[in-house]
Amino acid sequence: MDLRERLRRLAGTAGAEHARPAAPGPPPLLPPPSTSSGLGIRRIAYRLDHRHGTRALGEVAKVRPGALAALEGPASAALAALPPGGFAGARFFDVETTSIGGGAGVYVFLLGVGGIEGDAFVVEQLLLESPAAERALLAAAAERLRAASVLVSFAGRGFDERRLADRFAMAALASPFREGPPHLDLLPLARAVFGGRLASARLRDLEAGPLALGPERAGDLPGALCPDAYFRYLRGDPGAPMEAVLRHNRLDVLSLATLAVEVEDRARKSRDPAELLGLGRRYARLGREDLALPALAQAEDEARAGSLPAPEARLLAEELGRLLKRRGRLDEALARFSAAASGPLPSIAALVELAKDAEHRARDWAAAEAYTLAALALARRGRAGRLVADLERRIARVRARKGRAGGEGWLLRG
Repeated sequence: MDLRERLRRLAGTAGAEHARPAAPGPPPLLPPPSTSSGLGIRRIAYRLDHRHGTRALGEVAKVRPGALAALEGPASAALAALPPGGFAGARFFDVETTSIGGGAGVYVFLLGVGGIEGDAFVVEQLLLESPAAERALLAAAAERLRAASVLVSFAGRGFDERRLADRFAMAALASPFREGPPHLDLLPLARAVFGGRLASARLRDLEAGPLALGPERAGDLPGALCPDAYFRYLRGDPGAPMEAVLRHNRLDVLSLATLAVEVEDRARKSRDPAELLGLGRRYARLGREDLALPALAQAEDEARAGSLPAPEARLLAEELGRLLKRRGRLDEALARFSAAASGPLPSIAALVELAKDAEHRARDWAAAEAYTLAALALARRGRAGRLVADLERRIARVRARKGRAGGEGWLLRG
């Protein structure tokens, strides 16, 4: 029995991919059989109210592109230009390759693409049943990816897109990533929003735990084992777990859809101070101070009940101080720097900012010296060689200026 026949017989198993909590969503519609020679194609259509994790797949159509564009770097302009409802044409994609490395010998043997089609969310999987069919797979992939309003991946800009682009180049085919739809990589956005509460922002970690962005993956085949399963399949091994590979890929595609919904929703509505801190820092790195300052100010308000751990509270005060300083609101900035520089683990950056203000604006040499010495002690403890050298030069300069002024200075603030 070839793989396509097994796929047809196993097509109804997708109903087992139920969401958490335990009650399963509506069963998916049955897919049509594969008919492509050398290229296995599986299509599974899920009803739009099918829940994957805590979200229904149909919520993708309600995603506001502008909210994600504000968090995106390279594709922000193209995303912002999408009309309301433009995310209904998004295509979420994930690849499986014969190696995690690059090079001419690395094949993309499976591409999963999902998105809304009519009244269903359809996941289509293109499987390379034989290396000889690679050109057919790439042609089919290009057709599907070019038709998207926006392409969505997870770590795809650094991996999935590059591996596909390599194969398009090897086959002398035009890449759909050139002058095609914008490509939104959800990994940096997920790190920004959820990084404060998770040890890792891997897709599996986002699915698990309190976030519940995807289903329980009991018995899931790890991605690192997928290449071996594929090689066994090519050798004709009847025990090759290719169905597990297809399920792993399909769940990744579905989780991409619900993750996009979750990130956009939290970017607009979150009241979690840790998430607001992450959003504010992301906006600031992208030069969107108009969005960063309100997000960080709201995080400060939400954290007044003590719901933010001390390290994050210091980071929040430090980030707010920087933005307020750039806006010329120096007294407010100094208040945040003083907060970040207090406590048992003061911020070196905040101490340096206080030292700069004391030296250059207040002309308070004693305060400048004290703040710099405190920063220097922390830098030496952390073995930050370049910073230590910078602070030692600052100490020498401040002491020289203090000596020329007769040793007088104001009292140390804070």
